[in-house]
Amino acid sequence: EVEISREEFGERQHEVYHERYEPYIRQLIARHDQPRREFLAGQGDVLIWHANLLHEAGVRRDLQRSRKALVCHYFAEGVKCFHDLSGHEAAFAGEEGVAGPPVSRR
Repeated sequence: EVEISREEFGERQHEVYHERYEPYIRQLIARHDQPRREFLAGQGDVLIWHANLLHEAGVRRDLQRSRKALVCHYFAEGVKCFHDLSGHEAAFAGEEGVAGPPVSRR
């Protein structure tokens, strides 16, 4: 629906994301009258969300403080997963041509 081809995403990456995907999502949210909800983390807080939940990071108000994140993606065995912008099928570490240690398939 956003009309970002695999080729264009491959060439322009996040530039095209900011130009077309973000405005499209903002319009979609406005059209469905969805409220914005903000998570204000305290020390030691952890936030876990579904990958399909629309989300973004706010602007750092205090550049003297860090905002650390550990990002993990979990997939059920045998499920195909596609990158939401490029449409490419996701590859898992350890598969042919993918760097990194093998992923446990338990």
